[in-house]
Order: sequence, then C-alpha cells, then structure tokens
Amino acid sequence: MHGIKALFFPVKMRVILALAFACLASALFAQKKLVVYVYNTQFSIYDPAEKKPVTAAIINAGDTIRWQWLQGDHTTTAVEGSPEQWNVVINASNTFFERIFTTPGVFEYYCIPHASNMRSTITVLAAGSGACCLPDGSCITSGQGDCEAQGGVYKGVGTLCESITCDQTKNLQALKDNTLYESANGTLSNGKGSHFFAGRSNNGIRRGVLAFDLSSIPTHAVITSVQLKLYCNNNNGSDIVNLHKALQNWGEGNSAATGQETNGATALAGDATWVHTFFPSSLWTNPGADFSALPSASREVSSTGIFAWSSAQLTEDVQHWVSEPAGNFGWVVKCTNENSTDILKRFSSLQNSSPENRPVLTVQYNLPPLGACCLPN
Repeated sequence: MHGIKALFFPVKMRVILALAFACLASALFAQKKLVVYVYNTQFSIYDPAEKKPVTAAIINAGDTIRWQWLQGDHTTTAVEGSPEQWNVVINASNTFFERIFTTPGVFEYYCIPHASNMRSTITVLAAGSGACCLPDGSCITSGQGDCEAQGGVYKGVGTLCESITCDQTKNLQALKDNTLYESANGTLSNGKGSHFFAGRSNNGIRRGVLAFDLSSIPTHAVITSVQLKLYCNNNNGSDIVNLHKALQNWGEGNSAATGQETNGATALAGDATWVHTFFPSSLWTNPGADFSALPSASREVSSTGIFAWSSAQLTEDVQHWVSEPAGNFGWVVKCTNENSTDILKRFSSLQNSSPENRPVLTVQYNLPPLGACCLPN
C-alpha cells in the first residue's frame, strides 16, 4: 500500500507540473517580438529594403522590442522622466538590444549622437487591445467590449489600425419606386403611392421598380456587401421574388392610387408604366420593362414582414453603379410565377406612412488608399 502511494504522488505531481509548464509556455509564446531597425537617422519597424514609410512601433503590454542595427553609430535612449528607462549603444559591435514593455503608454526615445533628428516612440497597448472598426469606417484601438459597445467590429488582440482596412456602412432610402401595371396602352401607374406590387392580380401582372441614389459613396470605393430590405405588408401565396437589374431609366410621376392600390391610378407625366419608361412619350423596348434575364438576387416571400435580399451579383450591381453612375437604373421586382392570381405581394414604398417599413439598401464598402500618379508630361 505504501509503495502504491509512493508511486502515485510522484505521477500526480508530474501531471500538475506538466500542466503548469504548458500554461507558462502558452503565455510565453503568446507574447510577440517586434523588430525596430536602426539606420542612418531612423528608427522604423520596416527594413529600408522594403521601401515602406518610416513607422514607429505599436505593441501590446508584455511584448518585446528588439532594436536591430543596420548602419551607423547610435543609441536607443528613453527620454528623461519616462516610466520605462533604457540607454543602450547600437552599433557594429553591439548589433541589437531587446526589452520587454509591460506598462501601457507612449514612450519617447532618441539617439544621443543624433538627438535633433533621430527620435521615435514605442506605443504599448493594454493587454487585450486591438484594432476596432467603427461604423463610420474609422479605426480606434480598444478592448473587445469597448469596441462592440460603440457598434464597432473588433479585429482581434494585437491587430493594428495601420494594417487593416475598415468597412464603412451606408443605409440608403429609395430614390424612387413605382408599379408597372400590365396594360396594353400603358395608362396606369402609382408613382406617389404608399405601396408597390409584384405578382398578378385579377387584372394582370404587377412588377415593382425601385432605385437608390449612390452618389454619397465615392466612385473609387470597393463594395464588400449589399443588402436590400423590403417590407411586405400584404401577401397572397408563396413565391420566389426576384430582383432584376433594370436596363433603362424610368420615372416616378405624381400618380397616386387609392384604396388597396392594386389597380393603380391614371398615369401622369414622368410616370413609368407597363409600356412607358416616362409617360407619355418614352417607351420600354419590351412592355413590362427591360431588365437582365438572370436575377441579381432572389428569395422566397410567403408572409408579411421584412425580407432581405443579398448576393454576390447584387454587390456587383452596386459596384458597377458606384463606378459608373450613369448606368444606375435600379431593379425590377418580379415574382417567378406571374401566371397565377393566387400570387401577389404588396411592399411598402418610399412614400409609406411608416418610415421603418420603407425600402432600405445597406451598402458596406472600403476606400483603398489613393497614391501619386506621374503622367507622361
């Protein structure tokens, strides 16, 4: 019995020690080391061979800075009064110096022989800090909780604003919308109505058209995602509702249907109709609108409520319109099944009395940096 205990406790202790060592090793390996190159009259995290701008160091508490000599006779010396103090020669005989920084803050340092023009900083972030992309596209350094409390997207511990691109978000209200009511002579419309339709009523096919003003997004923006939200306030049947890119411009006049608006109103000047892009003189090439054969986005609508459309092609549509605004004619909203009177969807328009139910296009994008361009002259 005593022999068994003598064997058991050493094994148990070995397990405990192994676990402790593993935790310690994990903590050590989680720490990072950042090299600061020392050359000419510069301290920079980039080797001059990389041809990048001179950049000061930003690290997390517990990380290590390694000053690495490349050229010249220098020192790395903390300014007087700094909570972190060091003063070390960096030259051909002493080619590097390492220091662990544990106190958050910004620490200034310089080279004694070149004190007037060779200075830099070490920014030490609190443990757990990282880049946080705010809704307006700006970037701050914070903890995850603070970031999310401001509606931001946390990019992870140790990430730097200098190394990421933040998306900006725009929630756009519709610029115009209308309903195309099937009619041989194109005399019906609903430019200022509270609703637009997709499907078929007892009096024929209904198709919605809507467009958004994208001019607030810079033309060089890279669109990363797009989502269209519509509120279906009256529904008959279940069907796939498609968004097709419109190929001609169209209008929203002052026509306004009454009641349920299912049958439209007399078209007025500038209205889109089944036959006209702009009533009474400009025509669609094909009655019922000219649009891309393949839908840009599709989804089933089988009840009332808010429905969202998103896809790679929808994103591509918006990217094209942002880059080439003259081609922005919006989308045609149509049901897949236009033969059954059991399929009819009514959506809230931009004139709807409930602002929260109006169409909204959410666009996320980022702005790539612009650089100098040398022209042939």
